[in-house]
Amino acid sequence: MRDHAGRSFRITGRGTKIDADFMTCLCELKLSGLLVHRFNSEIHVVHVFRDFLREPELWPDCHILLGAQVGTDAADLLHDLKAEYPGGACVYTLGEMDLAAETERRRLVSFLHAQPQLRALENVDDVRVLKLVGGYPRVISRWTAEDARDTATTFDGLARLAKDANEFRYRDLEKLLIDLDGDRRKLAARIALVPLVENADAWRVLRPIILANLDPNALDDLKLTNVLDNEAGSPKFGHPTRRDAARAFLYARRWEAVRTEAESLILALARSVTAIDASTIVFIAALGPSGGCCAAESRFATSGFVRGGA
Repeated sequence: MRDHAGRSFRITGRGTKIDADFMTCLCELKLSGLLVHRFNSEIHVVHVFRDFLREPELWPDCHILLGAQVGTDAADLLHDLKAEYPGGACVYTLGEMDLAAETERRRLVSFLHAQPQLRALENVDDVRVLKLVGGYPRVISRWTAEDARDTATTFDGLARLAKDANEFRYRDLEKLLIDLDGDRRKLAARIALVPLVENADAWRVLRPIILANLDPNALDDLKLTNVLDNEAGSPKFGHPTRRDAARAFLYARRWEAVRTEAESLILALARSVTAIDASTIVFIAALGPSGGCCAAESRFATSGFVRGGA
C-alpha cells in the first residue's frame, strides 16, 4: 500500500491481530488531514478497518488486502464487515489449487521433495502425493509445520496430517448444512447420496427422481447459499472431497433425514429398472456402490431397511 507521498509500506497480520509494524505505519500516516491515532498493537482487526470503511473518501486509492482461513474468527469478522459496509469491503473465497497443467503438478511435487521435513515422500509415486494433497494448500501447511516434524517422518503420518487438514477444510459447509431445513435439507441429502448426478448426462435422466415432490426453488436456493456450486449445470458440491465431507456431515448430524431420503431414492430408482438394457443403466448405476445411493447399505442393514427396499 502507498500513502499520498508515494511511500510504500506493508500490512501483515497474525490471526485476528494487527502486526505492530502496521500499527506504527498507521500512527505515522496523515491522510487528507485525518490523523490516525496510535493504537495498541493488540487491537482487533475489525476496529481498525471500520475506521477506514466509515469514511472511505478520506482514503483515496487506498486498498488493503487481508487473508483469513475459512471457518476462523478472522473470516467471520471479514464477512461481518462486508455486511456492515456493502461495496466498501469485499470477500473473495479462494478455490482449490489449479493443478490441471502437468507443469504445475511437477512444480508442486518438486517443491514438496525439496522440503527437508518431507523425506517420507522420496519413494512415493507422484500420483499418490498429489492425491493426498487434493489441491488443498492447508495440507502442505500442515505437513511443513514445526509441530508436525515427528508425524511427518512416515507416509502414514503424512496421511494423518492430511486428514486433520481436511477435517478443518469444510467448516463453512458444515455451517451451511446445519441450517438447512425442509425441502432444501431433503435435496442436499439426495444429492449427497447420489454423486452420479454430477454427470450432466446422468442428471438429465435422474432429475425427475431427485427433485420429486420438492419445492422447485430448492435447487436454486442451495446454489444461491453456496451449498452447491452455483456455476455448475448439474448439482455439485464442488470438489469431490467437499462432496464427501457433506455426505459425512449429513450422516453424522442429519441421520434420520438421510435415512428417509435414501429409502425413498432406492425405491424410486429400483422401480425405474424395468429391463436390463441401455435405457435403465443410469438407474442401475445410481443404485450401485459407485453411484452412491446404496453406498449406505451397511449403515441401514441393522434396521432391516435394505431388505425392504430390495
